[in-house]
Amino acid sequence: SVVLAQVQPDKTVHFVDEVSMHNADTRVVCREIIDRLKGVDGRLIRVFGDPAGRNRHTNNNLSDYDIITDEFNRAYGHRFVRCWATRDPGQMNRVNCMNAMLINVKGEARCFISSKCDELRKDFERVAWVQGSKQIDKRGKSDEDKLRTHMSDAACYFIAEEFPIRVMSSGRLNI
Repeated sequence: SVVLAQVQPDKTVHFVDEVSMHNADTRVVCREIIDRLKGVDGRLIRVFGDPAGRNRHTNNNLSDYDIITDEFNRAYGHRFVRCWATRDPGQMNRVNCMNAMLINVKGEARCFISSKCDELRKDFERVAWVQGSKQIDKRGKSDEDKLRTHMSDAACYFIAEEFPIRVMSSGRLNI
């Protein structure tokens, strides 16, 4: 699950597209992304992701990030920038960062979602906490809902890395 986003000069985020391919290998997904980004000339291509992308696979001893690096270096050269997290910021932190971008305490929306991002929209509408806990409910109410959280996880890893929660000197959180 991949979301394609643009950060505007005013620091708003526009999720412009998504790639959801079931049972596709990393190279196939990379090629789909590269194909969708054909019109993006001269800009940096920054790739974010969760720390699990570093895990090596037994069938070829390459991690997903090794494969992404190979494919994107070939397509974009020096314009490709790796921005994946070195550690998981934690589920609650990722969700808080995302919620603050969707609408902050001042009532400002700093995140906008294209109609092309159907799965991301469904995630934001349907994913909820397990009642009484700090865990996302990944069980789902239907077979379709069991696929929930993948697209929002992709968006949240990007947002948490690019727009992290910062603790101010007063001890208050600044999002």
